[in-house]
Amino acid sequence: MIERLRTLMPYKIISYTFPSFPNNPTYSKVITQSIDNLDYVSISHGELSDVQSLIDMKVPNYKIVWGHILTWSHGHDYDACNLEFTVAAARFVKANNLGGMMTWSLNSDTYQRNNDEE
Repeated sequence: MIERLRTLMPYKIISYTFPSFPNNPTYSKVITQSIDNLDYVSISHGELSDVQSLIDMKVPNYKIVWGHILTWSHGHDYDACNLEFTVAAARFVKANNLGGMMTWSLNSDTYQRNNDEE
């Protein structure tokens, strides 16, 4: 399918995003068989070991995008540990010439739902 997309859209960016664990047989098969037709491989919320697994699978560094989810603490500030991880991950991405980093923010401001006070 990815090869067909590349044929039909040769100038479009095509990326494959998976949740984590690139050594999972399903993800690794798609990655290894499609890497020539992919512009980026994105881990939606991976760890350093997941990035290393992609490198071990011969995914070029410039095609690897490391994703990270920022979560809110109960005080409506990002957890300091979470931010430290994000900064460390961004430094790793830059130092290793990876394709980039993306973050998602999970908003805990849901007091309007279900009549919750918090």
